[in-house]
Amino acid sequence: MADKTVKGDTNGVTKDLIDFLDLVAKYGGSDIIIKQGGGFRSAKQEAGIVYRNWNGPLKRGAVFDKGSLPDSKRKELDEYYVTAKESKEASSDDKKEAESSFLETAMTIPSYHKVGKAVDLVDSSLTGPMKKVLEKYMQRVPEPGCYHVQYKGAFPKEDKIKEELGAD
Repeated sequence: MADKTVKGDTNGVTKDLIDFLDLVAKYGGSDIIIKQGGGFRSAKQEAGIVYRNWNGPLKRGAVFDKGSLPDSKRKELDEYYVTAKESKEASSDDKKEAESSFLETAMTIPSYHKVGKAVDLVDSSLTGPMKKVLEKYMQRVPEPGCYHVQYKGAFPKEDKIKEELGAD
């Protein structure tokens, strides 16, 4: 039987993160799948995802910590969003301008996706023990529709991962 590994959208994800995920998959006994578009993203791509998900999974910015999205910037983004998507009175030019302003501002939100140090994983590809190891060495950010983990420090050596996953 072939070793289990990390699969999916690995383009632009740092080598040390891919190597760590590969080891978790190998010793966890299940392939780890990165969702399409769930690895590296440019600032423009990330801003587009924030815009599309603002009133849904991102809960109008509530899922971001205040260090990465201060209340003042969250309020500014929400005002742009309301004008662009929800206002009945705004003209089409005002809506386009508000969307553009939202995207421009959203590109400045720090994200580990923009440096290849965050991944959105397919939750069903992970076992309980694999999640435990991922959360021990990475920061978990609860997001609907995926299992988002991002860099928080150095990854352990292979023997430590093997031991924690109870592999022979």
